[in-house]
This record gives sequence, C-alpha cells and structure tokens, in this order.
Amino acid sequence: TLDDTAVNAIYGSCSFSDPNATASQFIIFASNTKAIAVNIDTQATTDINYPSLLTISSSVTMLQAFNKVFIFRNGSTALEWNGSFSGTPAFTKVASGTYTQPTNLAASGFVITNGEATVTVSNTLSAGDTVTLTTAGGSGLTKGTEFTVSEATSSAFKFFVNSDDVGNQTDVHFTKRVSVGLGFSHMPAPPYAVYHQRRLIMPFNFSVDASADSFTSRGILDEIIASDILDTDTYDQIYAQYRFNAGEADFNVALHSFSEDNLMVFNRNSIHLVANTTTLQGASTKLLTNEVGCVARQSIQQVGNQVIFLSDNGVYSTQFFDEYNLRGTETPLSEPINTTIQRINKTYWENSVAVYFDNRYFIAVPLDTCLLYTSDAAD
Repeated sequence: TLDDTAVNAIYGSCSFSDPNATASQFIIFASNTKAIAVNIDTQATTDINYPSLLTISSSVTMLQAFNKVFIFRNGSTALEWNGSFSGTPAFTKVASGTYTQPTNLAASGFVITNGEATVTVSNTLSAGDTVTLTTAGGSGLTKGTEFTVSEATSSAFKFFVNSDDVGNQTDVHFTKRVSVGLGFSHMPAPPYAVYHQRRLIMPFNFSVDASADSFTSRGILDEIIASDILDTDTYDQIYAQYRFNAGEADFNVALHSFSEDNLMVFNRNSIHLVANTTTLQGASTKLLTNEVGCVARQSIQQVGNQVIFLSDNGVYSTQFFDEYNLRGTETPLSEPINTTIQRINKTYWENSVAVYFDNRYFIAVPLDTCLLYTSDAAD
C-alpha cells in the first residue's frame, strides 16, 4: 500500500532491474505527482521525482530499455529516468524541438594499426554506419573522406583504411551521417513503445514541432517509426518508418517483438510482420492476415511460436510455421464461453489485460461485473 497524501492515483507501472546492483528487482509506479520504486525483496520505496510543475492525470505506458525507464504520454513529451538511485532520483523530459545536425564526433584518441583505425569517442554508432572526416589533424587521412564503421561500442568505433600506421592523435574530428529528405527527428510523443533489436519502435502519430514540447497530429494512425540503434533520441523519417494498410479502415493497436528479428504489427483489422530491422534500409514488411486483428494491446501474450490475443471474435490464437507463415485456429479459444465474451463492453475492451501463468491464459475484460477467463491447460 502506497500511503501518501500526495498520491491519489496510479496511472502506469513497469518492472525495473537496477543495472548497478545484482539480483535486484523493482516495480516502478507512475502516480499523479511522482514515480515510486518498490524493491520487491525488501518492500522499501524510493521516490523518483517528475520535472518541476509536471503532473500525470491520465493513463501512461512505461518501459525499461537501455538501462533507462521511459514514461510514454500520448501526444506529450515522454519522460526518462537514467536508472540511478544516487542523489535525488528524477525523471527528465526527452529531447524535443528541432533536431540539430550534424553530430560532431571529436576523438579523444585516434590510432591506425595494420589498416584498422580506432576512434575513441562517446557515440551511438553501430556497424554499417557512415562517418565523414571533418578535421584530419595528424591522422594522415584526407578531410571529407567517408568511412564505413566496422565495429562500435559506446566509447569507440573502428573502420578499415588503406593507410600507414599512426600513433595516438587527439585532434581528429568526424561527423555522423546527415539525414536526407524529411531528416531526423526526436521522439514523436508516442502512446507506447517496444524494445526490438536494440531499438525503440513506436507508433508515428505525431510530428515533432520546432518548439520544445510541441507536437502536431499527423492524422495517420497506421504508421510506426524506429529509433537508431542504441539511440532513443534519433528517428529517421525516411528509412525508419513503415505504414500498413494506408488509407484503409485500419489503425495500429500493438507491436510485439517476435523471434529472429521479426516484429509483429497488430492493427485493428490486420496483422503484419516487419523483418530484418537490424539494417532499416533492408527491412521488409508483409501482410500476415487481414481476417483478424487485435482490439487490446495488453492482451497479447506469446507462448513458444503461438501468439494469443483478444480479437473481435474473442480470445484468438495464431501459430507460426514454415518461416513464419501465419495460421489461425478456425474458432477462438474462448468459444466455450462465447456467451460471456459477447458481454464484453466494446467501448472499453481496448483496456483488457492478459498474462500467461501456470500454463493458462488469464485475461481481465470490462464487463458489468469483474470476471477472469481461464483457459484449460490443454487449450
């Protein structure tokens, strides 16, 4: 029980594991005035403040990724916390407003050994990215030359070059790839996001305005966008966005990270698959089925190669065979209690929540009275 006169509602929660402590497990609650971390082992609570004057008054979704916790507020600037309990823990707003480029990479160290250059610099590059040499310094290389990153960590990147060995230099600068067309964007105020292949992927419902904390509805509800690898602040509006069933009576409901670099996209009336997202330019999309869709994001549960979710027809099961060809059961799993399923309040069924536990699928749905549906272990 959170007994606090300032807290009168909880609008979201997520699990959290402290990267600086072993065997730690927390639940983070988002209340109206602050977030609260509860240590599951000790029951001790820690307040995590919101930015000054900010309160939460409607449902939010939360997620831990990249050792951060995010609070997604549909149409408003998302919040992030760095996961540290030292000092005074606090959420801050993610970057918004005009995206500034290019990004300068000033190396604190640069060496070439046996045709491999190692650049010591804090960055969010990944293998396959392109960098441009803007200050040659003592590198012996030509200013303006582009190089393809062969290997990267958060503190250095490498590339191959046909050049003599060079001892450590500290006056070499690079820039990251500059976007084309619509350009890069900050996080577009999503209602939720999922972690998939070292990226955050989310609905692309809003565009980021030039002014901080300002967003404009795009009038598009069937498009998603992905962040750069290990970079939750950069979104490529050309290569990292995907639209499904454009112009049809359909909209995004949920995303689910499936196995082997496959992302399932659940729309209201269809299900799609995005493959090969490691390199966004080479990603592909395909329609899995337009015979069934999902009505509640939090009803989706994966059990092996089977995915269970709530659809118009009740609790539905799909299964993947032969390189992820989707096959659905002929009748919903919930057919034995179809009379109860028909009583679900369709105005609120998007709020349904499910878990898979003890070889059973449990789902809470909005009825005139509280009810849990439990499948048999063999179903």
